[in-house]
Amino acid sequence: MTALADLRLRALQRADRVNAATLTTSELNYLVNSSVQELYAAVVSVNEDYNAGQYLFTLAGGDPPLNQITVGPGTNLPNFLRARGLWRQLTGAPTTRWAPLRRLGNLIERNLYVGPTVSLLYGQIPTAWNLYGNVVEVLPPPAAGGTYQLMYIPTMPTLVLDTDTIDQYWLTLLGWDEYVVYDVAMKVLLKEESLDSAGVCSGQAQKVKQRVLLEATPRDDSEPGQIADVKTVRSNYGLGGWGGMGGDGGGW
Repeated sequence: MTALADLRLRALQRADRVNAATLTTSELNYLVNSSVQELYAAVVSVNEDYNAGQYLFTLAGGDPPLNQITVGPGTNLPNFLRARGLWRQLTGAPTTRWAPLRRLGNLIERNLYVGPTVSLLYGQIPTAWNLYGNVVEVLPPPAAGGTYQLMYIPTMPTLVLDTDTIDQYWLTLLGWDEYVVYDVAMKVLLKEESLDSAGVCSGQAQKVKQRVLLEATPRDDSEPGQIADVKTVRSNYGLGGWGGMGGDGGGW
């Protein structure tokens, strides 16, 4: 386990400043948290699924704001950073099934979901979602209530207690936490104006960061990085049909 106290001590050891009176514990905690946030941002920038979380919520159904929830500070989901996807529950227990909702490709597409909620030629009612500021909106506004599952990337919490760890956030894999150690050591040395030593630690921190970006990037030789499902044009749920609809039914 790699805790706040461990990172603080290792950084001082790397800077050869153990028991130095130039920095208080609170200052060191601030520097450690700053570097941990930088490392976390690097990891989730190349692999969002490392720390993805799920948030269940219900919408009553109806016009705005009944088709919306808010996320971020001051809401029921205060640790929201980025959205990964949204699903609507189709069936309940014993077998729960979820239908993925399409995210708007761009803002102008919003006009496609503000008209009558009509299902065209055997397809499902076109449904989409998007994030506007701190508002997650389902379009068109559902007529009835429903349960939704938002997959999102959470923020990295601040380490407060000496026993608070970073292991559960995938920051200690393959020695990735060495970035925090070198980066904090560099900041400690900069405060003392030990510029040469600070430069060495900065260079080592960047080397570790580059390795983190390479090793955290998802790679799977058995599958392509992305697949575009161009067949499900009119059906969000991949149902078969005619007239060029997606799914097993083919088209004329």
